[in-house]
Amino acid sequence: MKDFFHKLCAALTLLPALCPSSADAREDILNVAAASNLTYVMPELVKAFEEQFSHIRIRLSLASTGSLYMQIKQGAPHDLFLAADEKRPRLLFQEGLTEEEPFAYASGRLVLWSPVKTDFSKGIKSLTSVEFKKIALANPKHAPYGEAAKAILDKEGLWDRLKSKFIFGENISQTAQFVQSGSAQAGFIAESMLKSEAMKKGSIYRIPHDRDNRIIQRGVILKGKKKFTKGARLFRDFLFSGKAREILTEFGYGVN
Repeated sequence: MKDFFHKLCAALTLLPALCPSSADAREDILNVAAASNLTYVMPELVKAFEEQFSHIRIRLSLASTGSLYMQIKQGAPHDLFLAADEKRPRLLFQEGLTEEEPFAYASGRLVLWSPVKTDFSKGIKSLTSVEFKKIALANPKHAPYGEAAKAILDKEGLWDRLKSKFIFGENISQTAQFVQSGSAQAGFIAESMLKSEAMKKGSIYRIPHDRDNRIIQRGVILKGKKKFTKGARLFRDFLFSGKAREILTEFGYGVN
């Protein structure tokens, strides 16, 4: 009887090692690669999603769309890619790296922001003033919001004229940091970033939103294990739910 009791205790001691914890058992990890303009809205979307699907936990990677695209091409284990443009998701689809065609989940908006009281009464042309010694924008080569800023400046005939003033962020988050730190007196950022406490002060010029400067943001489900593909589809479908659309709208995104 004594031996039996000892063996039983030993078996019970081993149980935690042999069996996963209830938390581990109920959670699947979904790796989501998201463009930097989503820095402030993604935590709200993730929270709402995980409340609805408690067995899935989101692991989030934030970087410029171009950087994430290269990571995916090099085999990074992302399950879902939420880009800041249409181009990269379509390229991944054409390259056979996705489960299905890309989907448009939102449209972003570009704003001009200064951390101090600034006269933007002339719109973009205000940047020709001597008070703007440096102007921050995301690198147009791999950041869609930087590409959009360049297109607007080109349209106004200001790109070449202001070129010596530009400092380029690797992504839209770093661009905002340049302005916050005083390295630039103004910068082109995503409207969604104005939700940051540090960016609620200062002056804003909302660039007129028309067909030429709409930033259509697409996502795509990446090829991988079926379990993660199912989770990625759940998150994709969630992005079109009333709750997710409400959150995206609150952060300045278009959802139509």
